[in-house]
Formats: sequence, structure tokens, C-alpha cells
Amino acid sequence: MTYTGLASLVILGDDLSRVNKNAIVSGLRALQLSDGSYKAMVDGSENDMRFVYCAAAISYILQDWKGMDIPLTLQYIRSSLSFDHAIGQGFYSESHGGLTFCAVATLYMMGRLESALDERQRRRLLRWCVFRQQNGFHGRPNKPEDTCYSYWVGATLKESGDK
Repeated sequence: MTYTGLASLVILGDDLSRVNKNAIVSGLRALQLSDGSYKAMVDGSENDMRFVYCAAAISYILQDWKGMDIPLTLQYIRSSLSFDHAIGQGFYSESHGGLTFCAVATLYMMGRLESALDERQRRRLLRWCVFRQQNGFHGRPNKPEDTCYSYWVGATLKESGDK
């Protein structure tokens, strides 16, 4: 909810001067787990790349990365690379277009895309994304196309493609 709240404020032109940034950053730190992933709330919830993306987006919007252990986050993202060179829900999980977007967008916002993944890994990830296109995009092999994956996979191609 913090991510969507901050994004809404920015879209509406708010300068975020009334936002308690220190409390938000402190809350982010409390949500990061020892494997580098994030959970949605302190009392427990799922933890995966979606919440890593939210934490990165919050940090990016606030221009304050103290709520994130960056080396640990990078380790989590790297450990989520699947056998087919895209990103899954976590270690040894099936690659997924939405989760791949979350990981690549996180690296992009951090300014770490090229340093976190070597050229070979980035090239293979791009190849995986390109292979998701049929008549539209699908998020996993052998699944039907879905309009949401046009965004997830398309944005991943845009963020990680050659400049």
C-alpha cells in the first residue's frame, strides 16, 4: 500500500514534503528477510520478487535506499535466476514474465542492471523475453497469451535492451 500511495501522490504532483520518509524507510528495513526478499507486512505474509520491486520503487520515489540492504537484495535477485535464464518466485522456481519484470525493474531503479547481471546473463534474459511472444506475449512457456504480459515482458525488454 505504501508504494501505491506514494505513486499516487507523485502522479498528483505532490512534493512528498508531508510524508514521514524516515518512518517509511525504517519500515522497509523491518520487512526485508535474511534471504534478501521482502514480505508485505511485519506480521508475516508471502515474500518474493513482487515485494522486492515495491521496496525498490518506494526507495526510488523517496530517493533513499537506506531501507534496503542492497547487496542482500542483489544476491536474492541473482539466486532467483532460473535454469532458462529468467526470474522465478525464488531459488529453483519456474521463470515468470511478471517476476522477471519485477527483478529487472528493481535493478534498473537501483542503477545496477549492468553490474548485477553480466552480459551473458542479460543477453539470455532478453532471449527468454523475446521467446515469450507469439500472437501476443505469454508469461511462461506453454501458457496462453495474456495482455498483462505485453506490459511485463515488453517493459522488461525496454529496460534491459541495448541503448
